[in-house]
Amino acid sequence: MDKSRYLIASLLLSCSTLGSEGEGDRNLPTAGVGPFRKLDGDELIGVPPFVFADSFANYREPSVLSLSEKDPEVALYAVALQRIAGSQRDVFVRSHASDGRSFYGSAGDSGHTPPIVLEPTLPWEAGQIASPSVLGYKGEVWLYYATPAGIALATSSDGFTFKKRDNPIFVRDTSVAWEADAPHAPSVALFPDGKFHLFYGSGGAIGEAISADGVTFERLDSDQATSAIDPVLTPVSDIPASQLPTGEKPPFDVIRVDHPCVVLRTTVADRLHVRVLYTGYRNTDGVILSAIGFAARYGDRGKLVRNTAPVFSVGKHEEAPTFFSWQGGAFLYVHHDAGQSNAPYPAVAGAFAPANEKLPKPLTFSTSP
Repeated sequence: MDKSRYLIASLLLSCSTLGSEGEGDRNLPTAGVGPFRKLDGDELIGVPPFVFADSFANYREPSVLSLSEKDPEVALYAVALQRIAGSQRDVFVRSHASDGRSFYGSAGDSGHTPPIVLEPTLPWEAGQIASPSVLGYKGEVWLYYATPAGIALATSSDGFTFKKRDNPIFVRDTSVAWEADAPHAPSVALFPDGKFHLFYGSGGAIGEAISADGVTFERLDSDQATSAIDPVLTPVSDIPASQLPTGEKPPFDVIRVDHPCVVLRTTVADRLHVRVLYTGYRNTDGVILSAIGFAARYGDRGKLVRNTAPVFSVGKHEEAPTFFSWQGGAFLYVHHDAGQSNAPYPAVAGAFAPANEKLPKPLTFSTSP
């Protein structure tokens, strides 16, 4: 792909509008998103539902940047396992698909390897980078990512070569009781007032911070009724099966919520609608299960209201949602188990909404990243 195409994405986010736009503001903020169905064999070149897979590279934690408002053309960034001379580390790679499905360098695309765009090179990264999240801003690609020290930022004029900030931009605040570990899993959106909002994971919950420049962030308190800084989303209380109504499933996000992916829209009634996909976890008989949830609110402050049912759940340790939409529908990407059940490896899977619609035949693999 021509590197200049990244300039088109200056105002397009890695997470974009999903599902039905609804009917004004008459519905709850969690209405009109998903559910998603996994892609099938007629919609993919490779093994369904995987759009970006390699048993050696273990692609995971995807983030996509929309490159067209009319077509499902996207750039995809993901974590990859790099193995060199008996050692291994995580790096970030980039790929591209004109149809949102046929990604350069995926399994089956012989002779092509997605290029590495970011490596852990700074002392405070401690050899570990994770959770890339891309945002198009003023003709550049801004890449937020997680490190053991906190959330970091790298920027690029072409989406290929990135320059890192000298230090992490958002670190743990020990005075915030629920932040039990370093902030991670960032997702950033530019709000209509020109402010950047960062959603992040820590301590099993999801928090929010605000910035005028996308670099220096201040935490937001989601509940003014308390004296502490509160997260925007927390796990729900577990409900014993004996207390559940007949036919109702237990909550899917009991022990932890993480990996937020935020997207904005303005309703027909001119209200800001903040929508967040996330990973929810529960412990079932000693086994940690996960599913993709959805929560939202109206306005630029306050707690998120969750949808009680997941919007995507296949029972394969699905995590780290990212999504985008165009005039033909919406794609959701997650990583989950691929391969044999006795030797699984992570790969990026694709899902689609509206769930009752069929995609046309896939295009050939992209000829460039």
